[in-house]
Amino acid sequence: MRTAHYKKQTGLTMLEILIVMTLSVVLLSGLVEIVLAHQQTSRLQKGLSQIQANGRHAIDYLRMDMRRAGYAGCLPGGLVNAHSQLSTVLTQEYQAALIADNSYEQSFSSTNPGANSDSVQVTSALGTGSNLAVDMSSESAAIEVVGGSDIKKNSLVVISNCEDGDIFAVTKITDNTGSGDFDDCAAAGASCLLEHTTGSDNLNATLSKRYQTDARVFPLQTRLYSIQIEAGKENSLWVSNQGKLVDGIENMQVLYGEDGADADSTADYYVPLNNVTDISNVVSLKINLLLRSGDDHLSKDAMKYDFAGATNLAGPDKRLRKVFTTTIALRNKLQ
Repeated sequence: MRTAHYKKQTGLTMLEILIVMTLSVVLLSGLVEIVLAHQQTSRLQKGLSQIQANGRHAIDYLRMDMRRAGYAGCLPGGLVNAHSQLSTVLTQEYQAALIADNSYEQSFSSTNPGANSDSVQVTSALGTGSNLAVDMSSESAAIEVVGGSDIKKNSLVVISNCEDGDIFAVTKITDNTGSGDFDDCAAAGASCLLEHTTGSDNLNATLSKRYQTDARVFPLQTRLYSIQIEAGKENSLWVSNQGKLVDGIENMQVLYGEDGADADSTADYYVPLNNVTDISNVVSLKINLLLRSGDDHLSKDAMKYDFAGATNLAGPDKRLRKVFTTTIALRNKLQ
């Protein structure tokens, strides 16, 4: 008689299945935590890199413009005489190498000024200037310059040699024979005549001296830096004649380095604008920028920071924040 042989039942018991499921959940949870941690680390690194890049760009822009504040060719210290309608303001403040107003608020078409943030406006001559073709026949005579394609009608210009300088408004541009009426010197030919007659633009048509061919004429540029807020976007650093420069700039505070009685072209102290004794003695600026990340929830708690003399500050969110500080010497105020 043959005995029947049956194979043993194979497979997983319920207990084994539960153990496998439990281990899978644990491993999967660990994997999810690793992925989430990696994502958070990537967001954190991206936020830090963004802040570093924006901070460097903002500092570079400000340094470049502030260093050349008051530039008027080879004229030392930007010492000029103003004959335009801006003379009551421009003479003193151009000599100071910058026009600065911590309370000045400018809005662009799509922005509002940032609250409690300073602004700073810098004035300087542009380029290498245009040579005089001939000596001026008198202090009130039209000025003939060679080239001058960047000189526009109704614009402010600076004429200077290495000893004297004058600011005036160009009231009319003609060709070198005195004919025509052009918008800029480029349209007038190889050389053009710049008129600076008394009227709504100039208080006085007579310059401080009869300039000769060693003088140059420069366009005058004024640029205002401020923090602006766009709806639904980041606070940004803007400049008046260009627009947005750098995103993520939450606040800007400016201190003014004033040279004291020793007159050694070195700042003896730094104060807010309303504490400056004499703006013409300002020889450097200390600019503090507060930057923040574009993304929120990068920090477990609101980040604490020190900014412009205030300590232990905290933002209203969990963004990353970092303070950038730079001290800028006004080169044209240094002896």
